Amino acid sequence: MVVIIILIVLFIAFLVNQGVQSYQYRRDVERGDKIRDLEKVEEKRVAKEEEERINAERSKKKEIYNIGKKRIDWHLYDSILLKYDIHTLYHFTDRSNIDSIKYHRALLSWSYCDKNGILISKPGGSYLSRELDLQKNLENYVRVSFVKNHPMEYIARKEERISNPVILQIDKDIIFWEKTKFSNKNAARSDSSIGKGIDNFKNIRFDILKRRYFDLNESEKSYFQAEILVFEKIPIEFIKNIDRV
Repeated sequence: MVVIIILIVLFIAFLVNQGVQSYQYRRDVERGDKIRDLEKVEEKRVAKEEEERINAERSKKKEIYNIGKKRIDWHLYDSILLKYDIHTLYHFTDRSNIDSIKYHRALLSWSYCDKNGILISKPGGSYLSRELDLQKNLENYVRVSFVKNHPMEYIARKEERISNPVILQIDKDIIFWEKTKFSNKNAARSDSSIGKGIDNFKNIRFDILKRRYFDLNESEKSYFQAEILVFEKIPIEFIKNIDRV
């Protein structure tokens, strides 16, 4: 009888010990989960602070760069952009060119690259387009579009000038720079109207730019390729998505 009682007591003690260990294990797991959750929160906080720091630094550099370059009447251009809800511009390139853009901290004209020995891995423009640029003295300008899905990007892929296209998002501030020009069509066309004044900017068919390319009739499609021509370079601070491509 005594033996049975001892066995029962030992069994109860075993169960209690198991319960304590199980409880302790659950506590350890919960504590570990809480620590991991806190670590994730801290990582997010640090990442957010770093992003805010980078954005603040970029904004400061943009502000400094804009000094002395902005048009006196820049607000007239901005009012048109706001009317048509345009906040971002676009430039297509090949992914193989991204490292060079980051290294030189700017999107550069093909002429500037040639003169400074900078290799463009996969240039988006053709030999003919460069010849036309030279004829119009536009070789030292970077082409920027109002539309994300540009017909010329499709042609560049089809002709295998680019194979892995990337769309760079460009800050609209480039429009406000005094040396920036505007073309109401592809600047290479003989019938394009090119200039850098407000009247040239108003020549752009913004109503057409807000529509889908394949919904346009043939007479309208050329206006879909209106361009902003930025002199020599676009500093990396004005490329909105450079850290995400």
